[in-house]
Amino acid sequence: MTWSRVLLVLLLAAGALYCKVPRVSKIVADTSISVEDGWIDYRDVRYQAEWGPEEARAGNARLFERAKYKSAPFFTHHTVLTTGEFSDSELVTIRHTGGGNFTWAAPRKPEGTLVVLHIVPLDEDVLDQLGTIDDGDLVELTGRVEIDGKVSGSDGSWLRLGHSNHKYFLVERATALAN
Repeated sequence: MTWSRVLLVLLLAAGALYCKVPRVSKIVADTSISVEDGWIDYRDVRYQAEWGPEEARAGNARLFERAKYKSAPFFTHHTVLTTGEFSDSELVTIRHTGGGNFTWAAPRKPEGTLVVLHIVPLDEDVLDQLGTIDDGDLVELTGRVEIDGKVSGSDGSWLRLGHSNHKYFLVERATALAN
């Protein structure tokens, strides 16, 4: 093997290790949440979040995926939750464009709703419930929306949603109703 190939293999291995994201179960085990006090502890950082009252959101989970946010690993999943014509994959195309951003396209304005949920599971039981959801499933997610769309870390980090139809959602119960 030539030195250039050895270097290439080493660079690829280093890149894979750098991009490696912890297992979801490890993230949830390392996370503590106090809804009432408005914080999420993950490892050595306390994040402030103001959670609203419990609510249920139902719809089709389009692009239900594992989220990988290095700055906030406790957001373990995201989904585009749709109703009406937005749930019709033949009419509306939805793409994940990276990070927490999504785009949709349709030949005409669809009837219904589309909201992007950036999900924090309350605990390991909820994580197991989320594990039963597949793309396209009709689901009901019960939990709390973060009120102002901003999460601030004790280390000076912060996250802020840039779109009105994106929500940070603390899931307390997840149910797949049908697929």
